[in-house]
Amino acid sequence: MTTPIRRAARLGAALASVAALVLAPLALAPAAADIPTTISHGDFGLSYNYVFSAGTAPDIAYPYRVRSANGSVAIAYCVERPIGTENGAPYTEGTWDGIAGLEQVNWILANGAPEVSNEDLSAAVQAFTGSASSYIYDDFMTRGVTQWAIWHFTDDFDISRVTGTVYQQIGDGPAVSPVAMSALTDLYDYLIDPSTNVGIPEPSETSLQLDASGAAWTGENFGPVVVHTNAPHAELSVVAGEAHLVDAGGSAVSSVADGTSVYLHAVVGTTGTASIAATADGARIPLGRVLVSPGLQALISAQTVTDVADAALDVVLSPELPSTGADAAPGLALAAAMLLGGAALLLLVARRRVGRHSL
Repeated sequence: MTTPIRRAARLGAALASVAALVLAPLALAPAAADIPTTISHGDFGLSYNYVFSAGTAPDIAYPYRVRSANGSVAIAYCVERPIGTENGAPYTEGTWDGIAGLEQVNWILANGAPEVSNEDLSAAVQAFTGSASSYIYDDFMTRGVTQWAIWHFTDDFDISRVTGTVYQQIGDGPAVSPVAMSALTDLYDYLIDPSTNVGIPEPSETSLQLDASGAAWTGENFGPVVVHTNAPHAELSVVAGEAHLVDAGGSAVSSVADGTSVYLHAVVGTTGTASIAATADGARIPLGRVLVSPGLQALISAQTVTDVADAALDVVLSPELPSTGADAAPGLALAAAMLLGGAALLLLVARRRVGRHSL
């Protein structure tokens, strides 16, 4: 049986929740871009044996080829070695969250293959080792060792656990032509040594993003929603809901450049949800961006992927009555205080009633 004090406590909690909603600011996380891509195994690398915790087993190190919907092709490396992937799997742009050592990995991408030519990598290694050798690396070696160096930071790869002969590898084909291990070790050491690899932070360049982290309803407008893109422009629309987009001056807007602030306009009393949709043709996922696919290994782009990017932001339609300027904030505070005061009064009355019944 529910006692008067329990009923009052529940009502008080409900009123306190309403007061919290009255006072709480609205904040939405940025809506990141979705640039569909598929991968294939058809690239150059190394085939070798590796001593895992459960024993020695064959292994392969090479980058993947990432193909976007518009046919753009780029190289991407694995940053989650124990997890597999699939040919043709769809990938989208992700973040660095939860992946170790990515500042060092980003340096490797900027100073390894294929960003740096084989000839320039060979010269850099010769300078690093102090060797007068004229040894020139090929695609098998530079791409395979770049993957090893990346795994060193993301998955504790240790080149000393490579056993037997190392061979050239193309995609999933047969391993051919043995490779000199000493040359591979020199390149690996150059890419991971802290005297050379000082790390590079996560790229700040954004393919497409709708940032509403600072947005709120002010009268009939929700905003600002800031559009970030590295494409020439982004096309905007509202695909659901009784609302439309305007600029800071109240004029309708549909095509914007990077950094533009837009506002969702809806008349007071409108309810439901509106979805702001953005499309950017020519958006780029730059070198150093992580690509993810549910249940599959994460990849990191070693070249720029260009495609049409899409992003969407859902907004609950709750336009406010026009505010009265300086009096608006005290009014909200007074309303919240009245709600909380009412809850406290109900609790006090309930306690008195319980006291009388206990005599």
